[in-house]
Amino acid sequence: MIITNTQNLIFVLIAAGIILLIAVTLEILNARQRLYWRLTSLVCSLMALLALIFRPALPVTTYGNEGIILTSGYDHQLFDSITSAQPDLRVVHWDTAGHDTFGFQRAHLLGTGLPWYDLWRLEGKDVRYYPPDAPDGIIRLKYDHHLKEGENLVLQGEFNNIKGMDLWLRLRGPAGVVDSSRIERDGVNGFQLETVVSHTGRYVYTLEVADSAELAVAEPVPVEVTGKAGIKVLIINGYPTFETRGIRELLATSGHEVMVRNRLTKGRYSYAFYNTTARRKLNVLNKKLLDQFQILIIDFQSYRALTRSEKEALSTAVLAGLGVFIQPDEGLFNASAPWPGFRFSAVTDQENVTITLDDETLTFPRFNYRITPAFGTNAIVSAGNEAVAYAQSVGKGKVASSVLRHTYPLRLRGDSLGYRKFWNTVLDDLLTPSGEAWLQQRDMACVNEPLSFTLQTGEERSSVAWRGVEVAPLTGLKISGQSEYRIWPDQPGWDHVIMKKEDNDTDQKWFYVHSPGEWQSFREFRRIGLNQNYFNNLNTGEEAEMVKKYTQVNLFWFYLLFLLSAGYLWLEAKL
Repeated sequence: MIITNTQNLIFVLIAAGIILLIAVTLEILNARQRLYWRLTSLVCSLMALLALIFRPALPVTTYGNEGIILTSGYDHQLFDSITSAQPDLRVVHWDTAGHDTFGFQRAHLLGTGLPWYDLWRLEGKDVRYYPPDAPDGIIRLKYDHHLKEGENLVLQGEFNNIKGMDLWLRLRGPAGVVDSSRIERDGVNGFQLETVVSHTGRYVYTLEVADSAELAVAEPVPVEVTGKAGIKVLIINGYPTFETRGIRELLATSGHEVMVRNRLTKGRYSYAFYNTTARRKLNVLNKKLLDQFQILIIDFQSYRALTRSEKEALSTAVLAGLGVFIQPDEGLFNASAPWPGFRFSAVTDQENVTITLDDETLTFPRFNYRITPAFGTNAIVSAGNEAVAYAQSVGKGKVASSVLRHTYPLRLRGDSLGYRKFWNTVLDDLLTPSGEAWLQQRDMACVNEPLSFTLQTGEERSSVAWRGVEVAPLTGLKISGQSEYRIWPDQPGWDHVIMKKEDNDTDQKWFYVHSPGEWQSFREFRRIGLNQNYFNNLNTGEEAEMVKKYTQVNLFWFYLLFLLSAGYLWLEAKL
């Protein structure tokens, strides 16, 4: 034990000793009854007074540089509980003093957590995150922000009805309400709203939340609609599979012309045609046939079974701009030369891979191989720094594949939007000339928050400009052929960046910037999930070192001791 107030220590001790000596002498001279109890009470009362003056502290072993970080929506009762157990914790409000946390070795994080672009500030720290309950309102939402004319705009999401009110969700378009859904029960309710987009342009639909009396919330739903796709796709398989069936139905329902050839026996095939009246002969691949398609989807066994002349015709078509997707199997990864530029290495104990597309997390079963980076091989879809789907630029065309065993279970589980988003990303890349593929990482851009996106480049160099100023790529992205960019939009509404290639061709990429007050429940719930994943599932820091500190003893007990001792002396004299 130590004392924390040493001011005039010697003089106070001398005075206490003199007072104690005089009091004990008077008690002995008076020779009163209960002398032992009176002397004990006298000593206790004097010791209590000295403790109140010197404020003693006891040694405790605790974490060094420990603090508590408060963010929006934190639980006040939880905060009081932590601070009452550890009163010496330094308290920091992140929104006003985030930089003060740099010195923390260990921290308690309360509330909705840090925004995604600030999570790195606590990297390497020992952080304990205490998330709040899910907020009231729309907590999940997914839809395709980029559609073709005539496609369906489908909004799928979840509404957390904490108040238990009967509510209506209405999707309002340029011509009025186009769909609605009722929220009737407490807790989390799933919903789906749907409409057809029939005109090209950039539109802002509105998702309204209303009770029986009035409109409660109206959130913007931006959508960019481009011209009809109308691409022509040829699918060649050794035999029908669920994977091919899913891709075929996705393409057909999107309005593309699809022709399918399945092998029955040697030299005999079955054919299927969608969205076309043409009935072409598909038994032999030649230049004339392949020139009629933009994309060829072929499984590896069928590719390997092609004749020499068919492979030469295919190579010529790729050089001219054909996009080819090779459906993988074990043979692809073990072949000596699956395709020029494709090289693989084995991985172990990785049955699944998780990717993120527009803030939606998708999990697929994978093969135990990864693509070895090579010149001209670019990632289409990535999990961290690993390419999950990849493409090799060959002339004006591309050849792509993936390390995924299959993707159709995602569709069977009801996540048709996630399934569609993955395959649209892959097929759009095959259709896009080298150096023009652009992937937005975070779909909901907000005012005064960073917007990050990646530019996938081929052999030609490209630059990105925003509001007339060239944007420098960030460092740290280790995927071949990709550069990451970051801008800070400061105005709500539609905005765009311009990509410029060496041949001075330009391409505008549009995005929508939300105001700070929009989609509050959705953004809070997403931030909670990001912080849980970052701090709870990932080991972001080593355990903080234990240090020895002194904590002041609660003075209440010394007040109580003085009152009891002095009270006894006063009452005993009256008895």
